[in-house]
Amino acid sequence: MTGIFLEKLFEHNNWANLRIIEACSALSDEQLDAEPQSVTKGSIRRTLVHLVSSQRSYLGTLTLPLEEDSFPHCGIRRVAGIRKQER
Repeated sequence: MTGIFLEKLFEHNNWANLRIIEACSALSDEQLDAEPQSVTKGSIRRTLVHLVSSQRSYLGTLTLPLEEDSFPHCGIRRVAGIRKQER
């Protein structure tokens, strides 16, 4: 049940993210890179990059094997440390 639930969540989230990306594809580079005139931080482009990279990270974290033997040349703690540095 949990696997199906997570799969449905990711399917819906991917669907919603694609709608946002499609809507933003009509924007010019100037609009995508404009700094907001509000309390929001970062441009639309940076927000889209964050959206996609976060989704990828969540999926990787949720599907990461828990067995340390899955990483023959390094422990799972090292892999987790590398992932933290990439963000």
